[in-house]
Amino acid sequence: MKSGSLRYRIVAAHVVLALGLSIGFAAVVDYARRQIDQYLVERRLDLVIRWRLAGSHPSEPTALTPEIAFYRGADLPGWLRNRPLGFQQVHDGERKLDALIGQLPSGEPYAAVDLVSDFERIESQVLLGLIACIAGAALLALLLARATSGRVLKPLIELADTVEAGRLPADSALLQRDVEIGLLARALARNTAELQRYLQRERLFTGDVSHELRTPLAVILGASEVLAEQLEPGAPQQAAVERIRRTARSTAERVTALLLLSRSPEQLSAPRLELAPLIEREAERCRGLLQGRPVQLRLELEPAPHVYAPPELVEMAIGNLLRNACQYTESGTITVRLRANSLEIEDSGPGLPADVQAHLFERLPDGGRSGGSGLGLALVKRIVEHLGWSIAFSPLTRESGHGSRFRLGFTRS
Repeated sequence: MKSGSLRYRIVAAHVVLALGLSIGFAAVVDYARRQIDQYLVERRLDLVIRWRLAGSHPSEPTALTPEIAFYRGADLPGWLRNRPLGFQQVHDGERKLDALIGQLPSGEPYAAVDLVSDFERIESQVLLGLIACIAGAALLALLLARATSGRVLKPLIELADTVEAGRLPADSALLQRDVEIGLLARALARNTAELQRYLQRERLFTGDVSHELRTPLAVILGASEVLAEQLEPGAPQQAAVERIRRTARSTAERVTALLLLSRSPEQLSAPRLELAPLIEREAERCRGLLQGRPVQLRLELEPAPHVYAPPELVEMAIGNLLRNACQYTESGTITVRLRANSLEIEDSGPGLPADVQAHLFERLPDGGRSGGSGLGLALVKRIVEHLGWSIAFSPLTRESGHGSRFRLGFTRS
């Protein structure tokens, strides 16, 4: 039974309540015992004093009442001298005794001491009884709470198991209950139904968009290929047709990647994917963005690293990071460094302000750099999480804040 669980709290509440009531009852009983003890013992001692002062003067202090000693004047032992008047507890050096000390009008002191009081034994028995009652009440509360909490929480546990298993049929007995568990079950059923409708709409939308985009993209791609074959070598339109063909193919790949991203990771095929050739292809696509600028794109790729992941998603993530670096670096160097379990992309661009870094992977109107939609890095983050990888950003130069470094950490199996 975990300390933070609802069952633990119910049991703890029962035990605390039982202990509180028991201790309160014990305090009342102990107070009553003390009052009775003082009243009866003091009354008896007072009665003995009146007998003695009335003229009964035996030679021994306990001759009249063997359990009560009466002392007067010089007969008072040292442990009774110089004590305040009235009923009190004294100590004769061996035990605690009840005593009633007084003084005659002449100033002569007297005292009656209860040597063998039945109340001492009664007090011990009452104290033991109270301790036993408190312990018994706590144990009984613990047993009752454990027994009842299981029965009380059983419907809640059953509901949790049902929801976790993804099955809460309309004819479930939990939904028919009028108590709180029924209200909770019906609320969960409504929420689950609404979520299922939302997911169904999203799946249909994604499928429809993918289908509707693939058809015109296929037409554009086919038409561009036909145009490329019909043009004479070196024709001025050759570059434009090639750009159309390249853009159409890239867009088709991204539509496929977005469709894959809408599915759960368990439904995706994950073939072995060599990273070095993929990065080289993406770098070649991005070189056109650097034309006319003094920027060097360097690749430091280990040939061995590979992953098991859908190639469309990996291409989209790496391609977005490379395009960002090429788009915002006006001069200097872009370095792509592939290692066994990571990929780093560094650029000597202007860097990112601190306020932008705090929301770097969120969907913002502007990703902190002018001219961007603010969706690229958010999409990369989503892909990385979908693949079970990690992504981190750090300034290339911390002192000046210039330059950026994005690091992808991936699992290879």
